[in-house]
Amino acid sequence: MKFYRKNFPHATVLPKMHILEDHVIPWVKRWRLGSGLMGEQGAESIHAHIMKLERIHQGIPDSVDRLKYIMKEHILESDPSLTCLRPAPKKRKLQSDSSEDTTSSSDSDSDL
Repeated sequence: MKFYRKNFPHATVLPKMHILEDHVIPWVKRWRLGSGLMGEQGAESIHAHIMKLERIHQGIPDSVDRLKYIMKEHILESDPSLTCLRPAPKKRKLQSDSSEDTTSSSDSDSDL
C-alpha cells in the first residue's frame, strides 16, 4: 500500500484494499490461519447451498419451521462429525411387477 499511496496520491483506496491493509494481516496473526476460510468463495458456496435447501423446503408454509429445517440440514451436511445424527433414509416401497406380467403374457400370445 505504501507503493500505491506514493505513486497514486489522489487515487481512491478501494474497500478490498482497506480490508487487506487494516484487517486481514491482524486477523491472520491473531488466528494463525490463512484468510481462505473467510474468503468470498466460501461465502458464495454457502449461499448457493442455502439457496438449494430453500428450494427443497419451499413447501413448508411456516417460515420459522422452514428456516429451522434449512439450518439443520446445512449443519448436518457441513460438519462431517455430525453424520451420526442424520436419520437413516426411509426405504421406498417398489411397485409390483404386475405391468411386466401383462406384457410377457401378451408376447406369448403373439407367438401362437
